[in-house]
Amino acid sequence: MRLENHEVVTLLIAEFDVLPAAIRAEATWEELGLDSLAQVEFRERLCEVSRTEITEDEFADSATVTGLVGLIDRKRAAAP
Repeated sequence: MRLENHEVVTLLIAEFDVLPAAIRAEATWEELGLDSLAQVEFRERLCEVSRTEITEDEFADSATVTGLVGLIDRKRAAAP
């Protein structure tokens, strides 16, 4: 699974001021400096950018960068 240039990574860097060096595959949102409010804002913005609906539960269950990238990729593959 490639993380470079994925919307998750791009959004973290561009709009949430996360340093590229901090983004690791298994990094959690807290490790990246996103508090609970920032996580809500990130999920909402990611839904817009990726054009993929991500519920609060799905976001919580995908607690890492790779978890969320995988979720988005699976949803896209399953879309008609």
